[in-house]
Amino acid sequence: MRFKKRHLALLAAVLFGLASAAVTYNYLLELNNRTVPTLVKPQLEQVVVAVREIPSKTVLTRDAVAYAEFPAEAILPGSITEIEEVIGMVTKSPIVAGEIINASRLWPKGTTPGLTFQIPLGKRAITIGINEVIGVAGFVKPGDYVDVLATLEAPNGGYVTTTILQHVLVLAVAQQTEDREGGEAKLTTTLTLAVTLDEAEKLTLAEEQGVLRIVLRPAGQHEVLQVASTSTEKLLAGNQPQPQARPVAPAGNVVTIKRIDPPPPAPPKPVKVQVEVIKGTTKQIVEVVK
Repeated sequence: MRFKKRHLALLAAVLFGLASAAVTYNYLLELNNRTVPTLVKPQLEQVVVAVREIPSKTVLTRDAVAYAEFPAEAILPGSITEIEEVIGMVTKSPIVAGEIINASRLWPKGTTPGLTFQIPLGKRAITIGINEVIGVAGFVKPGDYVDVLATLEAPNGGYVTTTILQHVLVLAVAQQTEDREGGEAKLTTTLTLAVTLDEAEKLTLAEEQGVLRIVLRPAGQHEVLQVASTSTEKLLAGNQPQPQARPVAPAGNVVTIKRIDPPPPAPPKPVKVQVEVIKGTTKQIVEVVK
């Protein structure tokens, strides 16, 4: 009896193992026959990115940008795809490193986003007040060159006028940085000039202490002249007769000057005078020499 029970248990175990193996085999066979989905590589596109942080109002150069690939669905409209398109353009706002360069973040080529980009290297922009007389009757235009005169009180009295600046570039007239009137005169109250810091100090002091006068230069005339100041004393002395200068002997020659005295005056000629002499009853005419 016990033998029978043992055989039955062994048989049941064998049958259970065969069933498990059959189920496992069928599962693996079904899993092998299933279609495994294939992973699709996303489509990449080439764009221009910043290689470092770029501040606002910065002119883009070749070393500030590079090419990079991004998934097409991650690229926004307006993204730049060619480096040559951005060279020379100016940033409107800061751009972080690795950011895709977008046209909406740049000023278009040919535009000046502000006066700061028109100031020559090493110069500063300074604005002075003018009127019709000081500003050459409105004929000064952006891009012209001018000289600046100042009239100040002289230390010893009177006034002195001196040329404090020469060959100064006009950056703007009022708020205009370009000539929109085609050369026609336009009256304004301000003039913005490009000067060095040293020139800015002179101009500020002269404007505070005296009167300025703008002198417009002819087109193409860029020389700087040595000009002496004019004072009230010099101006008045210019109306007085000048003494005649004595001739100067040429160098190397000796000139002897001999004084010639005038001849002595001639002695006066004798004057004969007739005198009537009366002796008693006799009259006689006598000549007397004086």
